[in-house]
Amino acid sequence: DDFFFFVSRKNKIRFKLLNTSLKWLFPALLFEFMTAFFRKSDPEKPLSMKNLSLREELHRKIILFCSALKDNFGNILEILEKRRDRTKKIYPRHGSY
Repeated sequence: DDFFFFVSRKNKIRFKLLNTSLKWLFPALLFEFMTAFFRKSDPEKPLSMKNLSLREELHRKIILFCSALKDNFGNILEILEKRRDRTKKIYPRHGSY
């Protein structure tokens, strides 16, 4: 469960850093933050402040989310390079490391 949470958040954050316009980047990252720590109390009701509750094991989620952010911001130069050059291959060809 923790591994899935970490990898999925890390990949979502990386995708948004790579592909979201600068205008929408902060709201997109804020959305990731909110969905990582809060959930709807009653899935049948519409989203509202009254229908939000904290997720279980919040302290672990905070640590994992911060680790996912740290990993992505540790690679920020690579991400910025890929944002600039959209024609460049994202992954090297197999065996050409």
